[in-house]
Amino acid sequence: MDLTQKADRFRKAVLEFYSSDSVLNGCDDSAAKGHVQTVVHAIAAPLPINTALEPLQQTVNRYWDQVTAKPHPLFTDIVDTSRAIEGALHWLTNTTYIGIFNAHFFENEAYAEVIGPNGLLQCDDCRVGWILFGENLDYPSHHHESAELYHSVSGTGTWQQGQDEPSLKAPGSAIFHDQWQPHAMRTTEPCLNLWSWTGNLFSPSTAI
Repeated sequence: MDLTQKADRFRKAVLEFYSSDSVLNGCDDSAAKGHVQTVVHAIAAPLPINTALEPLQQTVNRYWDQVTAKPHPLFTDIVDTSRAIEGALHWLTNTTYIGIFNAHFFENEAYAEVIGPNGLLQCDDCRVGWILFGENLDYPSHHHESAELYHSVSGTGTWQQGQDEPSLKAPGSAIFHDQWQPHAMRTTEPCLNLWSWTGNLFSPSTAI
């Protein structure tokens, strides 16, 4: 099986999950439903492979084997297909936070866009990928123009949206952030999250 076929298995696994009744799991307002529908439509058909993408890892990738060892059952297929393409993924840290967040942040956060304009599979209408948090990460309040859906795959973290009280999100949880909605995260253990963006895909995250 070549890389295109392996990457397409990831697309199909995400499509199946995003088409399921479990995808919103408690955050099924109209904006969240619209976000899911946009992703489903965008990835419904095979996508071209990005032959120019260079594999890249970050310091936090040291936790990859740990966080993928026992994912929540909802994400078993997505994680399995990701193991097959792990060596081709391009992991990045949020450089917009340089000079704002401390060095520990950059050693314990990275994301890989698997589907999207700059992903392994190219798509202009959404971004889908992984974000990996290490131990004792404080991700201060930030926002962005894109709507965002997170799914906790492994590891329990604390999440805060707007002025709401922070709450624990265990594996299996769905967390939706509408456009420009402030949100923050904190971990004590490594956490793996599936994420997607819709809307303005090129507006960066900014600290608040």
